[in-house]
Amino acid sequence: MTKTSQELTIKIMFRLLEDDRIKFYYIPEHSNTYSEDNMIETKVKGSIEVQSIEIILNQIPKKLRIDLGEDKHETPISITSIIIGTTRDSIDINEKSIHRFFSPNIYAIKSENGFERKNLDNRYDPFLESTALLHKKIQIDF
Repeated sequence: MTKTSQELTIKIMFRLLEDDRIKFYYIPEHSNTYSEDNMIETKVKGSIEVQSIEIILNQIPKKLRIDLGEDKHETPISITSIIIGTTRDSIDINEKSIHRFFSPNIYAIKSENGFERKNLDNRYDPFLESTALLHKKIQIDF
């Protein structure tokens, strides 16, 4: 598939020990909320090796969200890098700079091993959401 200038590729490199599902949500330009219509789900196999997920969006989104698992595992997920790019340019985010570009919610606690996924009061929804800095960088770069 040949990418057009409006296509955005997002590649996430991570380590996850259990089989699980990673969901990727985005808010398109014409919307203000996340929805199942703008979600891509990927099943992943647990491994001690670093794995990757690559998705291609046909537009530049306003916001991004990465759900860090659906199967209620309370173990860490280590994200080694996130690369967001078009055919012209890319934004490279590593594990040291991820906190500047993605913010965890209360079910994803930053730790030295990545993000600890937690069940709180029988609720489980660990995710990372893009920050205002990433939104601005996407507007400028793409």
